Amino acid sequence: MKIQLLLITTFYLISGPVYCLDVTGFPGGHVIIDFKHKINLRSPAIFCKLNPENQCERIIEARGTEWIRDGHQGRFTLISTDRSLTLIIRTLRVQDTGLYQVGDQIVWNQDINLKLNRDPCCSEMKSVAGSLGQNVMISCSYPEEFKINTKSFYKQNNRSLTEIIRTSGAEQHQDSRFSISDDVRNKVFSVNINDVREDDGGVYFCAVVTDETEIISHSLFTKIYLQITAMASSHGNLEENLMCSICIDIFRDPVVLPCSHSFCRECLERNWTSKLVKECPNCRTTIKGTLVKNLALKGACDCFIMEKRRRTSAQNQGVFCDVHSLKHELFCTDDQKLVCLKCVTEEHKKHNFCTIEKAADEHKNKLQKPLQELESKLQSLNSKRSSFSTAATKLQLQGQQTEAQIKAEFVKICEFLREEENARLSALRSEQNTKRQRIIEKIAEVNISETSISERIKSIQDDMGRDESLFLHVSILSAVYTRVLFRRKQRVEITVPDTKLVSDSGIDMAKHMGNLRYMVWEKMKPICSYYPVILDPYTKTPNLEVSSDLTSVSCTGLALQNSLPKIISSCYILGSGGFSSGVHTWQVEVGGCEMWALGVVTESAKKKKNLSDCLANVYYINSKYSWNPVAPKIMKVCVFLDMTKRCVIFSDPDTNVTIKTCIYVSDEKLYPCFFPLSKIPMKILPSR
Repeated sequence: MKIQLLLITTFYLISGPVYCLDVTGFPGGHVIIDFKHKINLRSPAIFCKLNPENQCERIIEARGTEWIRDGHQGRFTLISTDRSLTLIIRTLRVQDTGLYQVGDQIVWNQDINLKLNRDPCCSEMKSVAGSLGQNVMISCSYPEEFKINTKSFYKQNNRSLTEIIRTSGAEQHQDSRFSISDDVRNKVFSVNINDVREDDGGVYFCAVVTDETEIISHSLFTKIYLQITAMASSHGNLEENLMCSICIDIFRDPVVLPCSHSFCRECLERNWTSKLVKECPNCRTTIKGTLVKNLALKGACDCFIMEKRRRTSAQNQGVFCDVHSLKHELFCTDDQKLVCLKCVTEEHKKHNFCTIEKAADEHKNKLQKPLQELESKLQSLNSKRSSFSTAATKLQLQGQQTEAQIKAEFVKICEFLREEENARLSALRSEQNTKRQRIIEKIAEVNISETSISERIKSIQDDMGRDESLFLHVSILSAVYTRVLFRRKQRVEITVPDTKLVSDSGIDMAKHMGNLRYMVWEKMKPICSYYPVILDPYTKTPNLEVSSDLTSVSCTGLALQNSLPKIISSCYILGSGGFSSGVHTWQVEVGGCEMWALGVVTESAKKKKNLSDCLANVYYINSKYSWNPVAPKIMKVCVFLDMTKRCVIFSDPDTNVTIKTCIYVSDEKLYPCFFPLSKIPMKILPSR
């Protein structure tokens, strides 16, 4: 059982807007929020949780007394007084996370965001044993986020929590028997209890403190059960006296301080790493100077360890009597224990005995049956482990093969797209070059015409310069001038190149870009076929071989059977997924198969692996068709499944002739089934 404690936060109520406070806790823990700032609430204090609709669902309310709302097993407590408001949430659960509000909904409200933290260091539950009058050291690891925080130690009394001691601050326990130290480097703090008393037993919690301007938060994160017992024996008392109060173990390299307290050198140095002043962990005496070895204590510890090892070795061997330290000689059948000769005359007087060898044989015989059962279970586990290892190897191989197939398919798609891209770019460049050549030719024609016109302009200008006297000669003006103008007009009428090509000289964007993706997708259809049914390789019998694309299957070996059900049950595979509703159609190529069968089976038949009784089927076995022994040979079979009308129709898609119609009444999920009874594969055909 693991119990974890949640962040406990203390607020001071303030007027005006209040920010949302984040409270971090741990599953199974508690939350205590104490509002100490005095405020006059106009109505009872309310604690509520915001739901997804942003409505606050009331949990508890209180004014001047304690109220616990039914239905929460007493986990929520709200206490209101004139000077404070205290909220307690016990046994934190995952569903407790979320946004809360506390206040009177009028004068003051505080938003609280409650979160969970699953840090492994905070999931501990410790049990510590101590003896009356001795010292007890309790150590707690804390999360990284609390390294710089003040550390605290609590004791639980019924439903209340009382702070015992903290590493800093005004609130210190008056009992000087308690001391606390913090090893920041290793994120561990320890509490030492001197002169343990009976009432020191109980439940404690380790905690960290965050002290801000008006907010004090306490995070309780480890639960400790302290059990106090009386010293059992002188040997136990000696062991207690030889224990370091820091590590709670036998002294290793003990050193003695001026105050006469002794500790392990390593424990003491680690304890001092986080302190500014070196002091005794027990009595807080300031220590100066170097550490002095406690040679006498070291010798006593070494002797104790050797004696303990000797006793442990003898006890483990079962040779000596625990009471008289004499060698065991007989076995008491009444008390079922080994005894020495002194035990025979004292504690076990008038009991029945037998030799140790005989008793051992009897007990060994009793263990034979459970031993065999355990060996059988071990063998079974080894067999299962071997099966799992084989499955893991097969899984890895399948993963590699499937990955290679996926890559190969994408290579084909990429090659097609590259070829299509090159073809379309080639068509674009061809159009561009053709129209560019036409434009170049027209430019050449324009240049020729431009040269001719320029020459004629110059000729006309020269003629006009030489014939000015004609304008003064009236008699010949009309005839000569008219003839000259006519000749000049003929010279001006020069053929101008056709400019219609210029307006049609651009790239045909609609031709190249119109529905480009759709056109490419249309051309991809031959290599991107859709199959309405995919074979499930995990349902095939061992004698079948399935293609890599899971659309065809063949039989590698068929044992001779004397009945149709046995033939069908020995060689089959199902389609994956199955159908629960709707209308479905698939075609199967069977023309080359020597024998075949196909149909539909129910989910219950699939689970029982009893496919001899199909819901609907047709077959071709021993050169005879199931629906008509003399029917002409067919190449394909179309299966039409209408789950609304509960019918299965088999037909020849080449002739569109119905072969067989089956009506069923089952409400189960249906699966296509295939029985390839020859080496020539049955193939599922792609949809058109």
